[in-house]
Amino acid sequence: MKHFKVNFLAMAGLVFVAASCGRLMAAEAKSPPAYYVAEFEITDPEGMRPYSAQVESTFKPYGGHFIVRGGKIISLEGVAPQRRRVVIEFPSVNNAQAW
Repeated sequence: MKHFKVNFLAMAGLVFVAASCGRLMAAEAKSPPAYYVAEFEITDPEGMRPYSAQVESTFKPYGGHFIVRGGKIISLEGVAPQRRRVVIEFPSVNNAQAW
C-alpha cells in the first residue's frame, strides 16, 4: 500500500507539471501584435478635428492604442515630409481586422 501512495503522488505531481507546462506553452503561443499604419495629408485641419477627437473610441474596444500620432517631424537629413503618420497597435491581427 505504501508503494501505491508514493506512485499515486508521483503521478499526481506529473499531471500537475504537465498541466502547468501546457498553460505556459499556450501563453507563449499568443499571437503577435498587429499594426495599422497610415500616412496622409490633412487638407482641412478644422474638418479633421471632430474625427480626431472620436477615432480613438472606435478602436479601443478592440484593444488598439496609438503608438504614433502626428506630431512635428524633425528631418535628420533632407526636407521633412509634410504628410502625417499614424500607427495603431492591436493585440492581434484578428482584433485589427475586426476594427
